[in-house]
Amino acid sequence: MDYGKSEDNMDNNLNKRLKKALEAALKLEDKGYSYYIDIAQKAKNPLTKNLFAALAEQELQHKKRINELYKESSVDIPEITLTEELLE
Repeated sequence: MDYGKSEDNMDNNLNKRLKKALEAALKLEDKGYSYYIDIAQKAKNPLTKNLFAALAEQELQHKKRINELYKESSVDIPEITLTEELLE
């Protein structure tokens, strides 16, 4: 019996699941960023504007950390970037 192949299949399956989880996490961070930045841009009250701008910045930091996890893992995941429209 070739246990090496079985172990490789388990590693491959785990990598696929990790990839899907990290992709989902990136999408959630992008959605959170879009939500918070939209509120910050529309807010009239400076405290509200600053609060939601800070929350948006935290989402960007989360995304940066998730991308670092990609680089540390053995999974090749394409870089997901925010659109120019979201950054305005």
